[in-house]
Amino acid sequence: MKTQLNTVFLIKLINIWMLLVFPSALIAATITLNTSTTHQTMIGLEGTVAEEQLNLNTTSFSIYKDELFDKVVDDLGLNRIRLEIYSGTENPVDYFSQYEQGIIDNNTWVNNYCYKIVNDDADSNHINANGFQFRGLDYHIDYVVLPLKQRLEARGEKLYINLQYVNFTRIANTFTHCEDPNEYAEFMLATFQHIKSKYNWVPDSIEIYLEPDNTDFQKDNWTAAKIGNVIVSTSAKLKANGFNNVEISTPSCLNMSYAITWFNDMITSVPACLPLISEFSYHRYAGVYDASLQTIGSIAAQYGIRTIMSEHIGSSYDDLHKDIKIGKVSSWQHYGWLGYFLIDKSDPQHPVITLKEISKFFRQYFKFIRKDAVRIDASSDNSNFDPLAFINKGGKYVVVVKTLTGGSMIIKGLPAGKYGIKYTTDDGSGNAKEYDVDLLDSNLSAGQDLNTSIPDKGVITIYNKDIGQSGNNGGSNLNPFEKTRIFPNPFNPAAASRGKIKITDIPISCVLEIYNATGGLIRSLNERDFGDNGWMEWDGKNQSGELVPSSIYYYMIQDAVGNTKKGKIAIVK
Repeated sequence: MKTQLNTVFLIKLINIWMLLVFPSALIAATITLNTSTTHQTMIGLEGTVAEEQLNLNTTSFSIYKDELFDKVVDDLGLNRIRLEIYSGTENPVDYFSQYEQGIIDNNTWVNNYCYKIVNDDADSNHINANGFQFRGLDYHIDYVVLPLKQRLEARGEKLYINLQYVNFTRIANTFTHCEDPNEYAEFMLATFQHIKSKYNWVPDSIEIYLEPDNTDFQKDNWTAAKIGNVIVSTSAKLKANGFNNVEISTPSCLNMSYAITWFNDMITSVPACLPLISEFSYHRYAGVYDASLQTIGSIAAQYGIRTIMSEHIGSSYDDLHKDIKIGKVSSWQHYGWLGYFLIDKSDPQHPVITLKEISKFFRQYFKFIRKDAVRIDASSDNSNFDPLAFINKGGKYVVVVKTLTGGSMIIKGLPAGKYGIKYTTDDGSGNAKEYDVDLLDSNLSAGQDLNTSIPDKGVITIYNKDIGQSGNNGGSNLNPFEKTRIFPNPFNPAAASRGKIKITDIPISCVLEIYNATGGLIRSLNERDFGDNGWMEWDGKNQSGELVPSSIYYYMIQDAVGNTKKGKIAIVK
């Protein structure tokens, strides 16, 4: 009996020692996925375009911009952009060009002219082209939106473009868009027609107004009722002019709780605006309560709309996780697209681009949770391990677990397949202690659980790596372009063998299209141009037989049943 007591005591001592020395060894969680309960459909990570103004056309930026844009899309996973349109775009004078040329300084531009509205004419049904100045908008499209758009399309994805009206004026205008919803609608129609004419695409959505509750900046008399009327008028005018699929996002209040009040006041005072709203937008600068987040998530469910946390510079991955889970956000933004990165320019010719510490945690989510992913229910028997689970378009599962401590976990409900496992741990102050650590892949058979662990507090991501997976059964289909290679790339027509790029291992019944940096089709090759053994060549010439200039080009190969492969080709001479 005494021996048994000593043994029990010894075991207890060993357990205490293990807990002190290896705390994660005794901490475990079982996470269970439930595909029968689904939540929001995701769009993804957003960044704002216009936080750098005139630093984008410099020699310094040209040195590192390609690497930066590649990292934004391929590494961080950003796939939504907030493109701001300033109220002072409606003005007969092009003040942005004066700012761009150094005639006026930044303070003069921002404080005196950026939001100074001058009506184009007295008729809201007539657009006087001389009364709108789009140089500022074009600047940000050319230097930011197009490079991101092209890179996402090369991945087979689409950049979601959210056009946001900004009127951060400290001086009241004699003419304002809020006093006449038809004038606001005309402003948006002029903007859409300009973008369509110049770039041959239009924004996916309009965020009606930036922070109407920010009294430090808003001097025009906007109210919830006026915004409701603006939504109705703008939607009607755009549809009347052929822009039928534009989504509407509610004003992004600085105060999370006020956003709820504005929404309720809007739909009560102008009921006709409710069916036109696609997205509820809020910021996290004030009024941040779990109860408010719960209400926002309930609004989404009640009215069948999405939600977005569309700005908070100070937010952590804890906020991101909570917004997805409780607020049911489909999109999320820290702030500017450049704000996710650090750029060390101490060597001007060789700048070093790295993710900010907080972005390393955001990456654990958005690199793997892609547009159109559906969040499914995921439960944990241990509150230290908080899971989110998604099924990406195509059937690939992703599970992201935020942990308050190290430990092991069992994940139940994943379909058969090959899974990558990646984690980033927190040093206790929000910085990455261990970053982008890959564990061994896990190959699951049907009905098998996945076992994994994380050594400390942080975020661990489990993601399906099967090629061509579709449906929820974990099956895998052969990707017809899995072995396709393009070489040489970069390509010099004068130096390459026979002056041609060779594309190998492709189905014979394919079409190849080459696009320039602005999305224009410059060459199309069909099955007649392919060799008998599944290869073809491009000589670097356009449809007229002229050699194309040095630049980055984008290609798309498509087979007879709609499978595609997209990518970039660099032409250098």
